[in-house]
Amino acid sequence: MLIRPLIEFRHRFHPLHRLRQSRFIARRVLPLFDQPVFIDMHGVDWKVRVRRMRHMTYVVDNRAMEPGTVAIFRAVQALHAPRRFWDIGANVGFYSWLLMSGDPELEAVLFEPDPDNIELVEATMARGNLTRATLVPKAASAEPGTARFVMDPESGTTSHLESGGTGVKGAVVTVETTTVDAEMDRLGPPDLVKIDVEGAEDMVLAGAPRMLDEAKPVIIIECFDGLESAPMRQLAGAGYTFADGDDPRDPAGTTSNYLCLPPDAAFTLDDVRARFSGEYDRWVAGK
Repeated sequence: MLIRPLIEFRHRFHPLHRLRQSRFIARRVLPLFDQPVFIDMHGVDWKVRVRRMRHMTYVVDNRAMEPGTVAIFRAVQALHAPRRFWDIGANVGFYSWLLMSGDPELEAVLFEPDPDNIELVEATMARGNLTRATLVPKAASAEPGTARFVMDPESGTTSHLESGGTGVKGAVVTVETTTVDAEMDRLGPPDLVKIDVEGAEDMVLAGAPRMLDEAKPVIIIECFDGLESAPMRQLAGAGYTFADGDDPRDPAGTTSNYLCLPPDAAFTLDDVRARFSGEYDRWVAGK
C-alpha cells in the first residue's frame, strides 16, 4: 500500500515538523502561538476560524493549497451547478466556504469528527451566520456507532479513523460515526461530494451504496492507493468515469486525487478539462 509512506511524507515535511523536534518548543512554545484566529481566505466571502500555527499554510496564502483541486471544484461548480455539497472530512471547511461563496444558493453539509476542527467550523458558521451550512460532527463510516480517532497534532489535515491505517500518530479520542446513506435520509441527497478521510475511503463508501445507486453525485476523492484500490473499484462498479483530480488534462494513474463523474455526467469530462485551465490560472493569479 502506498498510503502510509505518502501520508508520512506529507506529515514529516509540514512547516511545523522541524520545530516539533524540540520537546521544549513542541510542548511549551508552539501552544502559545497556536491560538484560534479569524482570517481572510482567498475565494471566501467571510472570515474563517483557524489555528495560527497548525493551519499556517492557510494563514500565509491559501492559494498555495491544492490549486489544481481548487480549479477542479470551480470548474465542476460552473458546469454542473450543484445545489447541495457534502464535504466529508471537512477540516476547517475551506471547500465548503469556497463553493458557498461561489453560489449564494448552494447548501453545504460538513462531516468533521475532530473536536478541535468542530469548534473552528462552528465559530466560522456563527460569525458568518451561515444558515446554508450544516455541520455533522461525526465521522462517515460503514455503520453508525463509535470509533477511535487519531488526531493530527501538527496540521490537523491527516487526522483519521484509527482503523483507516494511515500510520500518522497522535492523541486518540472516541468519536461518533454515521453513514452517508443515513445522513442522506435525514438531509437529502448530495449533488457533489468531496471525500478526504486519510485512508478510510472504503469505510465511507461502504456506508453509501444507496447514494451511489440513487443520488449518483459527482465525487472528488483523495485515494492514495490508486485505481486498483477497493474504493475506486467500487466507484467503477457503479459506473463512474475517472480523471486526474489535480489536472484532468493528464491521464489518471499517478495522482492521489480523482474526479469521479457518474454515468449521466461522463460526457462533461471534456468540458471540465477545457474549463480547468482558466480556473487554475485565475486562482493562482488571485482572481
